[in-house]
Amino acid sequence: MKIAIIGGGISGLSTYLFLKKLLPLPSSDSHDIRIYEAYPSPRRSQRNDSLETGQTRSTGGGIGVSPNGMAQLAELDPSLLRAITAQGYPGTRILLQNSHGWKLAQTVNRKVQGETEVLLWSSRQGVWDCIRDLIPDEAIVSGKRVSRVVVDAVKNSKIEFSDGDKVEADLVIGADGVKSIVKKAVVGDGASDEYPPHYEGLLGIGGFMPSSYLSEGNADGTKRPAFTMTFGAEGFFGYGPCSTPAGYVAPSDADPATYVAPVGDRAMWWSTFESDEVQDMKSIDVDEVRAKLRQRHGDWADPVVRRLAQDMEIELLTPSWTLPKLPRWSRDGVVLIGDSAHALPTSSGQGVSQALEDAHMFSLALAHHLAPVYAGGTATETSKHSPAAEREAIDAAGQLYFDLRSPRLSHILDRAQKMGGKKKRMNFLQEYLTYAFLYVFFNFMPDTWSPYLYNYNIKDELKKALKE
Repeated sequence: MKIAIIGGGISGLSTYLFLKKLLPLPSSDSHDIRIYEAYPSPRRSQRNDSLETGQTRSTGGGIGVSPNGMAQLAELDPSLLRAITAQGYPGTRILLQNSHGWKLAQTVNRKVQGETEVLLWSSRQGVWDCIRDLIPDEAIVSGKRVSRVVVDAVKNSKIEFSDGDKVEADLVIGADGVKSIVKKAVVGDGASDEYPPHYEGLLGIGGFMPSSYLSEGNADGTKRPAFTMTFGAEGFFGYGPCSTPAGYVAPSDADPATYVAPVGDRAMWWSTFESDEVQDMKSIDVDEVRAKLRQRHGDWADPVVRRLAQDMEIELLTPSWTLPKLPRWSRDGVVLIGDSAHALPTSSGQGVSQALEDAHMFSLALAHHLAPVYAGGTATETSKHSPAAEREAIDAAGQLYFDLRSPRLSHILDRAQKMGGKKKRMNFLQEYLTYAFLYVFFNFMPDTWSPYLYNYNIKDELKKALKE
């Protein structure tokens, strides 16, 4: 079976690896899986830099991989999980405070599927590099920008590229982000965008800093290991470590419920910036943004925020987009994964983790439906490897994937949009009501959200659905 994955980001690369790991093979053949990416996608060894030099880690800014995302990496390849964890910072504590310096809450370690939850903070480039190292160069076709995908109810889908080339595939997977071209073929006519992304009125901004900043205000010079999130009338500001010392390995006898990893030489920061206009790093006046951030955060109580407000380097500016809830994520051999199906606002903290869940769930569903096709099952000897049988399996897997994943994503989106309002400007009453809500919610209310989010088990969900 020929499979074309459109998009070579974390979503597309992880989908490739899950498919390679899980799909059954025809008796005398193998699957031809290719990733088509508009930009160059060299591995670290093919560039004139490395994660250790810090020259490219800022590409794509900083991200957090939640415990549920870490669980998918563990399922994909334990060595990959170790590599990603080693280049980032595995945190177990989050501090919530307000701009006046009042501590609102601090999360404590909890158990997720029997293991202590770990939230990884890292550069996006660092995570991408680790995944890219597992993919052979010949599997990625760079410099291929998709202009249109044409679906066919019987024949293979056609992918048209901006350079005039065309490719046919039994299965096309759209992992091409919030402005997906593939999405137009799934929920439209292939040309017009009937479900365009919605701009949330917020720009996510961020960058990296020396971890020495984390010792600001500490008389003993120690660096704060907690991820610190500060809410105020003028918006939101967060920061935390994103590296451990080079060569660091946690002690074998470390208790994950209490152990705190040492902080490396690099940390990250992030904030939000209200803007009625959609802007990016090419169009925005960086000096103006920096001046406004100084005005908003320069007198906050936290000394780390005050220092960053004075000498921050803005390395990333990303508009916060969401997608309307789509009526389907697949059609006639074309499937959507990650942001192309359900772009989440930055306030969700779940973009990468949900893309990893998608890749795992769809690959498992497809493996389930292909198994009887390649084993014979109810099909005749002449039809068991036919394109029609494979297409039927693909479409069944796509529907099962949508049925299992869309309710979860809808729930996460609804909650993220409610929380996103707390990162915008607030009047006096809104400000103090927000502080009261966060204090009561995190200190006195039963935590039903974390178990829902982090205890999610892809295999169990699929097994349960197949029994019903």
